[in-house]
Amino acid sequence: MRKKRFIGVAAFIVVLSFIGQFASSQSLQFLPPIPYYSTNPYKTTMWNGLQLSNPAVVLDFADADELQLAAYAYMHPQSPYYLGASTYTRLITLLDSTLTDWKNGNRLADITNAFQGCFAYDMLKTLYPSKIPSNRKAIWEVGIRKQIDACFLNAPTVYLNHYVRDVWLNGHQRLAMAMFFGGNALGDSLYQEYGRYATEEVFTQCLLGDGGTHYLSFHNEASTYHPIVVKCFLDYWLVTQSTKVFDLLKGLEHFAPLNQHMYKTSNGYSEYSTGPSNKCYYNGVGQAYAAAVSAYISNDGYNWTIGKSQNALELGFIYHPGLTAKAIPDSFMLYDAGTKGPRGKYGNWGVVATARDPSSALPEHPAEASLPLATICEGKATFVGAFVLDTSAALWKKGFPLNAAFHAAGIGVKTKKGKETEWGRGAYHSWLTVNEHNGLSRGKSLYGISTRYQLNKTGGRMATIPWEGMQQWVITQDRIIGMMEIQAQQKQSVYGLKARLLLVSGRKGVAGTRKSLVVKNSYTYDYGMLKSTIHSQNFNGIVDTQYVNIIPFTTNDDFSAEIELHDKLDSAKDVLITYPARTKRYALVEVTRFPKTISTAATYTTKDTGLVAFQFQEQLGRKVRMIHNITPIALVYTDTMYCPFSKASLLRSWNDTVDYTLAINAQKSSCSITIPAYSHILWINSNLDSDHVAAHNTYTKVFKPVSVLPISLKSFQAIGNDSIVTLSWTTANEWNNAFFQLQKSFDGIHFKDWIKINTTQETVNGTRYETRDSFPSNGKNYYRLVQFDKDGKHSILATRVVNMGSKTEVGWKVVTNPSAVKSQLYVVATQAFSPRIQISIQSISGQKMVSTSLKTNNEKAIKYNLPATIVPGMYILTINNDGVIASKPFQVF
Repeated sequence: MRKKRFIGVAAFIVVLSFIGQFASSQSLQFLPPIPYYSTNPYKTTMWNGLQLSNPAVVLDFADADELQLAAYAYMHPQSPYYLGASTYTRLITLLDSTLTDWKNGNRLADITNAFQGCFAYDMLKTLYPSKIPSNRKAIWEVGIRKQIDACFLNAPTVYLNHYVRDVWLNGHQRLAMAMFFGGNALGDSLYQEYGRYATEEVFTQCLLGDGGTHYLSFHNEASTYHPIVVKCFLDYWLVTQSTKVFDLLKGLEHFAPLNQHMYKTSNGYSEYSTGPSNKCYYNGVGQAYAAAVSAYISNDGYNWTIGKSQNALELGFIYHPGLTAKAIPDSFMLYDAGTKGPRGKYGNWGVVATARDPSSALPEHPAEASLPLATICEGKATFVGAFVLDTSAALWKKGFPLNAAFHAAGIGVKTKKGKETEWGRGAYHSWLTVNEHNGLSRGKSLYGISTRYQLNKTGGRMATIPWEGMQQWVITQDRIIGMMEIQAQQKQSVYGLKARLLLVSGRKGVAGTRKSLVVKNSYTYDYGMLKSTIHSQNFNGIVDTQYVNIIPFTTNDDFSAEIELHDKLDSAKDVLITYPARTKRYALVEVTRFPKTISTAATYTTKDTGLVAFQFQEQLGRKVRMIHNITPIALVYTDTMYCPFSKASLLRSWNDTVDYTLAINAQKSSCSITIPAYSHILWINSNLDSDHVAAHNTYTKVFKPVSVLPISLKSFQAIGNDSIVTLSWTTANEWNNAFFQLQKSFDGIHFKDWIKINTTQETVNGTRYETRDSFPSNGKNYYRLVQFDKDGKHSILATRVVNMGSKTEVGWKVVTNPSAVKSQLYVVATQAFSPRIQISIQSISGQKMVSTSLKTNNEKAIKYNLPATIVPGMYILTINNDGVIASKPFQVF
């Protein structure tokens, strides 16, 4: 099988050979500087997790992360464990366990440690090749070869065809990075290019509006996996400085403030209802890490509020001072472009809905819209969700903020005998959606969502069954209320029909507390602080309740409950029932929260013309009727509605206009409107002014910036050519901008002002700037772009590095590290030094302070204890490396 795979791509390998040559020669910055070292709060905590006692390795996610940590700890000159014997022992132990396991054929294309193993070995081979045990190198590289082969074969259409539709983002990220670093370590430029192109060109296309990403195929992601998406992109950017990946990291900044629902403390609950069907509810995975990254990269106070207490290795490399926490907004409803639906937060209550169709490439990828959908896309299990948080501060301190969540709703067909075990996708019931026709109406404080779709089984688009689902929902600040309908397309035999409301309060052994489902009266239930009711339905069978395992492989996990409406024909369990064509069942249901009351006058109507409608009334002074055209043709709707409140308007799903001039005569309002195919209207009668304006909230309207940034930077590039470095940057807009200051550094840590660039004018169209460094130093030159506004405030915008080393010389950088005993000099090169080098140190005034030779053992990094005569100040280090002489300044503190 493997041979056939590679024979099939032989021509592609030839075409990409020149690209691979580029990939193998590009400079990787394995040792990004730790900025603001003297005041960096992460300089000690970033090494947490390193186990120098060298315990047994179990090859889990924790050991994989420690492997990456150990590589940085041993090889980074600013690490307190730099070149330490116990650090080396731990690094080699973790590497040997991981890479030998791969050599034996285990954990191949496994996201647990594929990236970290390849990264750590590549880093060691690049910087300290002699430290690789001679009896392990061949074994390790066989393991890496097997690993990157398996990673490629795991998703060849991603690497060869660049299909976004086949991307499993938080998994393929790690596998592609394994190929990138593993290919670099083995000198396999083709695999390195596969990993690079997938990461920079394919995965970056997964960015959705408002900071979300595709999770699996075109499905919006689950909150659980957003932090690992951010971590993978950040790990890659730190080493490659890819501008495309950095731009994506900036684009993720809305996600955490939208999904991490704050109440009373900096902790919170992440919304999971609209995540993929195969990723059920988790409680306890927050967005603090991702928020901290966004805070530093985007200077965002909302993210800093969530992430300011987070500690992690990567945060030490992107730290900068000056962030100010910003209170997360409350009491709002807005349009979330990630879910293509509403998201509301009102104190301890939150609502969400999604009109995104995971079986369609649209709107982000129209070029893939006509491609057969990969079988990994299994549709949605729900269109709506809600949650309520505990108000007890004591419970929050225990880390259990969630009281209960309305996790899923829908109608399913039982197609197999047996007891249901998979409450996300359905092993015995088909309730997932495919080929959706969705509509969304957007108001200031209420939304409508409608859909008509085909039901499918677990396994993808081609596993559809001849049943159609229709749903209509209204989402307000107090409730989610809506219709769920199912209709047979042809005569068929199945084991019954079921409408479901799935409620969760946590997971046993993970987080949360078990709630009891309390029957208040017929069709009304309390679950924690959630209140659920069934207003009307024509299933007419038993109404059942049961506690279920939200994760199929767990046992006795009864932290979830399901309310089930069974069809009257399926009272005999697991007996085939024949349903005539056009058999139709419906349920009108509602979920709200304590102490709110259930809505009144909730009724359902339908017409043979293909229009389905329901209406309800709220105590705050609002009545709503939704009318949904479930047909593929436009239909005219004409009717009159009793209006007990002062104003009436129509909200359309096919555009954002509002008819807010509907006349009310004798408490009645009339309308006649053509509703396009698969579209709907909300007919609203209320005393609320926000219900009658042609506008809706977006993220930027609700999450207002702390201050208007003087500029928006689009790009910053530094390109070396011969003996000149060209620096250019482009802004998207400028206002209140005084000037730019370019700073320069030889070690990436200590920067000095270099060139001041005055700005041109205030503009919304942006400006391009360019300057040159005609006298760069040999080796690495670091350039930092700083912006100063007219009020004297400044912001560090970006840092770039250019390596000007020649083919014949060893490019190197020098840093110093003060200690209680003596200062130490570290020299890190881009390739191994000759066995012995000559060094000399002189003061700025020209006085020679040191002249000696050092044994290097063919390493790329050397350490030298400075004599006591070297007092704090600036010096020049000169190295004679086998006849190649270069000098660089350094500073002693």
